Amino acid sequence: MALMKYREPNQVKWQGARPAHNGEQKIIRNSAENALVNVYTVPAGNTGFFHYFNISVIAGANPGYFRVDIYNTVPVFVSTFIRVDLPANAYMSKLLELYYPLEVLEGWSVRIKSSAVALIGELNIMFWIE
Repeated sequence: MALMKYREPNQVKWQGARPAHNGEQKIIRNSAENALVNVYTVPAGNTGFFHYFNISVIAGANPGYFRVDIYNTVPVFVSTFIRVDLPANAYMSKLLELYYPLEVLEGWSVRIKSSAVALIGELNIMFWIE
């Protein structure tokens, strides 16, 4: 019963995994075409708990790849944990739902990269910040 006082009072508004403590849910979408795009950086003093990644990638005339990275600039560390390689004129969608959320520390970021012109990738993520 003591844990309930720390939970979000309106559980209906939450989608996916729920935090055990106070948290603010975020749902973010971004896309990239032949670019490296920063999707979200965890603010100072917080920790991000990422539990849902959905990507959609469509390739036009050029083959290429689309990837999702977790990275930090100091020290430089990049971890690619989703990568989709596509031939020309192809489409792919991929869903990664984590039942134990991926913990991302303050200052770390999620970014996406599309490697070719007319290769458009979109990332939808759901997570919470504590």
